[in-house]
Amino acid sequence: MTKPYQNFLDILDSKEPQTKEKYTEYFDYYLQFLKVKDPDSLITKRFYSPHEIAKIEDEIIGFIDHLKKQKKSQSTIKGRVYSIYRFYTANRVNLDRKHIAQYFPAAKRTMDDQPYTIEDIHKMLKAITNPERDNFVIYLLSSTGMRVGALSELTYRDLEPIKPQGYGGKHLYKIIVYRGTRSEYYCFTTFECAEALDSYTDYRKRMGETITKNSPLLRNQFNSNSPSINKGNEPTFVKSFANVIHRITNRSGVRTKGNDKNTRHEKMLDHAFRKFTNSKMIEAGVDFDTKEFLLGHKMTRGLDISYSRLPVMKRLEEYLKAMDLLTINEENRLRRQVQEQEHTIQVQMAEKDKQIQQLTEHMAAMEEDQKLIMELLQDGGAQLKKKLEEEDN
Repeated sequence: MTKPYQNFLDILDSKEPQTKEKYTEYFDYYLQFLKVKDPDSLITKRFYSPHEIAKIEDEIIGFIDHLKKQKKSQSTIKGRVYSIYRFYTANRVNLDRKHIAQYFPAAKRTMDDQPYTIEDIHKMLKAITNPERDNFVIYLLSSTGMRVGALSELTYRDLEPIKPQGYGGKHLYKIIVYRGTRSEYYCFTTFECAEALDSYTDYRKRMGETITKNSPLLRNQFNSNSPSINKGNEPTFVKSFANVIHRITNRSGVRTKGNDKNTRHEKMLDHAFRKFTNSKMIEAGVDFDTKEFLLGHKMTRGLDISYSRLPVMKRLEEYLKAMDLLTINEENRLRRQVQEQEHTIQVQMAEKDKQIQQLTEHMAAMEEDQKLIMELLQDGGAQLKKKLEEEDN
């Protein structure tokens, strides 16, 4: 007989990986509230009497009251309670959801959370303690607006280098997010982020790791003092980078309200990165459909999800409009602007050289025509003189 918690996990298999992860996390909060270590102990029999069902419902209502005292929003409370519903539904325990729903708090206007600023991100970069990896993480989140939960799922096969025309041969990366799921989409990095990724990859190779298509794009930090370093390091996934970002934002002073990453802040842990990317794309005039696509939004795109089939290079062309605004390091921004100016000068010089060549060819053609006319005139004059001499004779 399958254990109750396994039944819960089995029905979540039909959901997206990130949804399954969230539901199990939310259910853990309920177990902590009940002070229950073994979730299987919640299901003790196959059939429950109405009185026993009511007792389970009262425990859930008690959990709701507990969350309300913590000032959790209605959407947060619903998310956690729905995970409990999933558990009991998986084990054929039918709860009176309408009765429980009466205890949900009223919906309130959500806090108008703010995006990170360029200055915030500069502070984060100065506060990191693992520059090889975390530099890349910060640039990745700010240039793509990717959700923090997607980071641990990325592998090297999700990368595709692209060299846009007019940028001096520099490359960026197209990244496929949530590959193989219904949530799959792609986004682009800045040149700055691509450089950080290449540097991080080179570092891992120097530490003895063999990088393959299936290697995690981000992994646990190396212990450079470990004697096994010379034997190579096996790549290991990090389950979640939320704690990594939480430590960086706290250390930098960007988020200082409390020590709990779940506490409501003016700037949300990962959503503030997404709002940064979104706002910069809007400021740059990126096409709405492309902006929403590159951020992995679905609800705001309506029928575009099914019918929009813009080519990758067209979307990249739109993304490049925001490149300057999404570049964090001022030196990188200025360097890119210089490269663009040099490219413009080269194009203009090439155009002038072409015009000079065309003018030279035109003048040569005119000289040939003039020479031909002179020859014709000379030949015509000689023939006329000969004809007059013949008439005199």
